[in-house]
Amino acid sequence: MDHAMGFKRSRVSLFSLLGGITGLSTAFALIYYTSAINYPLIVQGKPYFALEPSLPIFFELTILLTAFGTVLGLLFLTLLPRLHHPVFNWDRFKKATDDGFFLVLEAADPRFQPDASRKLLTEIGGSHISEIYQDPELVPHPARPERELVA
Repeated sequence: MDHAMGFKRSRVSLFSLLGGITGLSTAFALIYYTSAINYPLIVQGKPYFALEPSLPIFFELTILLTAFGTVLGLLFLTLLPRLHHPVFNWDRFKKATDDGFFLVLEAADPRFQPDASRKLLTEIGGSHISEIYQDPELVPHPARPERELVA
């Protein structure tokens, strides 16, 4: 289905992998430095650095930083949070959550065709179909489109 829709493989998993590797290496460095270098303490005749009691900390820190990497990677790749959008200045947007919803088609998509999109939105029952233009000077990121079709 993703291939038919033209979606590429997500890169969020790379952020997850980097977060997991960072978590594991941070946990190892922290435990090794604490138990073997900074405060060496012999407990029950075991070596300064024992792997077995460290495994839960390895696991927990790996999972924690994997989750952080996933969330931050998702936010980075989707260009979120977007604090400004030209739709926010539209008068009808104030009623967005009253009795319906908004559908925004951005012109950055190479397959975007204004006439075909307007026809499709009209056929499926869209009301108040409008084009909203954004000043290119105010576009904070090159991936942001200059115009959108709102239904």
